[in-house]
Amino acid sequence: PKKDGTKVQGNAINALLVNETVRDLIKLFDHPEPAAVQCHRCATNEADYWCDGDCRHCFCSDCWNTIHEVGQYRTHMRRSVGDRPRVVPQCQGHGDHSIQFWCEQCAREICGECQQTQHRDHSPVEITAYVKTIEEQVSAIWKEL
Repeated sequence: PKKDGTKVQGNAINALLVNETVRDLIKLFDHPEPAAVQCHRCATNEADYWCDGDCRHCFCSDCWNTIHEVGQYRTHMRRSVGDRPRVVPQCQGHGDHSIQFWCEQCAREICGECQQTQHRDHSPVEITAYVKTIEEQVSAIWKEL
C-alpha cells in the first residue's frame, strides 16, 4: 500500500493500492504450492507434467504425449508440475536481473544494479522484508475489521 493516507473502511481491503509485483510476491511467499496449473497447450486440462527441456511449460498427459512423442521433443525431460522452479519477477529496467529491493522513494521494485545506479541515493529495503511488512499491515487491517 502507498503511504497516502488511504483509510480502509469495513471490508474494503481491496481499496488498498498495491503494486502488482508486490502482490505477486506476497502470493509467492504465502502460497508456495499454487492452485491447479493449466496445460499450456490445451488450456482446459490440469497440467500433470512440466517440461525440463526447451519447452519449459506445463502439459496435461494427453498434450505431453502428443507433443513429446516425436522428433527433437522426445529427449525433453518430463517432471512433475510440483518440481517446476518458481519464477522470481524480473527487474523492469534490467530484464535479466531478478528483483531484490523495494525503493520506498520511487514505490517500485528494483534489482541490485538499479540499487547501485539510479537509486543509489535512496534507501531501498530487501524485497522479502518489504513483503513481510505488507503482510503484517494487511493482517493488522483484517484484525481491525
